[in-house]
Amino acid sequence: MARYTPTGHLVFARGGSLYAVRFDPATLTVSGDPAVVLPGVSGDRTTGAAHVAWTHDGTLAYVAGDARGALRQLEWVDLKGVRQTIGLAPQLYNDIRISPDGSRLALVQGTSGAADIFVYNFTRTTYTRVTFNGINATPVWSADGRDIFFSQIDKDARGSTIFRTSADGGSEPVRIGSSEARLYLRHVSADASWAVVDYVGYSGARTNVGRLPLTPGAKVEPIVDTRSDEYAGMLSPNGQLLAYQSDSDSRPEIFVRTLAASSGRWQISNAGGEEPMWAPDGKSIYYRIEGRLMQVPLVSTDPFQAGLPVQLFDGVYNLRSDTGISYQPHPDGRRLLMTRSADVISAGSVRVMTRWFDELRKVK
Repeated sequence: MARYTPTGHLVFARGGSLYAVRFDPATLTVSGDPAVVLPGVSGDRTTGAAHVAWTHDGTLAYVAGDARGALRQLEWVDLKGVRQTIGLAPQLYNDIRISPDGSRLALVQGTSGAADIFVYNFTRTTYTRVTFNGINATPVWSADGRDIFFSQIDKDARGSTIFRTSADGGSEPVRIGSSEARLYLRHVSADASWAVVDYVGYSGARTNVGRLPLTPGAKVEPIVDTRSDEYAGMLSPNGQLLAYQSDSDSRPEIFVRTLAASSGRWQISNAGGEEPMWAPDGKSIYYRIEGRLMQVPLVSTDPFQAGLPVQLFDGVYNLRSDTGISYQPHPDGRRLLMTRSADVISAGSVRVMTRWFDELRKVK
């Protein structure tokens, strides 16, 4: 989050602090060493944002925090919003996925595509690392819970590879598919022959939902592909319906369509919506509006008919990551696993400083 200031400095965020270094805009060169000009600034490591802004006259506003503000904790939340923290130390957790039997959790530690995959056993409280190269995203469990599929995103080669590895970390990952697009796994079929993916080509910025045969060099077969951004594709428990979000109406809304049909869709949100998740019994769909968790009952699937959205509770942490996976229902249907910020310092307050540029001018 580098910004140029009228004092002749580049200001940037690193590790919970703001730094400044002298910068010449004519030659595009820096001089001297970066110096801390404001410690204790909250931020988000996923996006690189620091919660700070300033005016041209040097008035500064920021949210106080520390390096923990970039980290997250995991917690159980029941359908009334009652929370219970899981005993894992704060880290940069992303892409959380619960095993089919509910006993383990696969996740990435880092940001999507720049992370490694770990497995946490809820009962034994063991935390096992299963990848070691730091370029992984979106773990998905096999139907029997023995293996984990994941996407490995190669930003230099401008493509993605799908791997399969043992959930206990006892084997080397095996390559089972690849694509020239950037892929985020959403679902893998029971026989591991195909997957549902969110994908974006490097020639354009649009994201779409597709079906990828799990063979090297296979092409993504579009399921939802329009001029809008469609992503967060989630398959129903019976494998027949696909829920996803689309910004075709200027704001994201939640839609459902059959997996096999070439056209037709049903909108189930009515005031914006992101991140759809199916209830384990397939009788309702959860989704998020900013920090509010909504639930839509399904009246009928043939023909498709949905009820009205109902707010369950407020306080869902919006990750704003590439994959956007901030929660997942537990297979028991009574609770959800969610992420939250580990920053406990700021308490939502904004601090304001005047004449802040006077401090910057001291950096030589």
